[in-house]
Amino acid sequence: MNTRPRPLDSRLSSLMSENYSSLLLRESVADEMSRELREQMALLSRHIESLLPLLKAEPWCPQPTSAQLTALLQLLREHGPQVAELPPDWQRLPEHWAYLSALHQLHAAVLQNQAALDGARRPAQALAERLELAAWRAMGDGLLLVDLHDGTALGDLAEIDPRPWWRKLRAWFRRR
Repeated sequence: MNTRPRPLDSRLSSLMSENYSSLLLRESVADEMSRELREQMALLSRHIESLLPLLKAEPWCPQPTSAQLTALLQLLREHGPQVAELPPDWQRLPEHWAYLSALHQLHAAVLQNQAALDGARRPAQALAERLELAAWRAMGDGLLLVDLHDGTALGDLAEIDPRPWWRKLRAWFRRR
């Protein structure tokens, strides 16, 4: 049995490979969460796209519209808590809270349209437009959240120096 301690290089490379493995595992979990969130948003988007023509259709049929509103409401009830329970690295982003707010507004718009249908009348054009606006705002906020968390949107912004050109030039001269 070899009791001789391993050289420092091998211990360091072992530690680095463990850290690298840990980093890869964390990134794969984050990628999985991003993928799941994108899939859920795609499902919401498909429901919204199938609902909006029903709200505007002539002649108007309340049964399919009501069924689509109920299905969208159920999806929102499942999706909202999942977004609220995202890990802290997601919750640090202001876009997380913007997305939750947009989901809440979409939920309220769906409930208003559902209440109009329950009153056996067609939802007013303003209600349908409010639902459409809330829906696409929620989808946009959700995609922005995922992009910012994944770093795709920040990668381009990180290279931009917001200082005016003369301050950049002055800073360059000071470094010389």
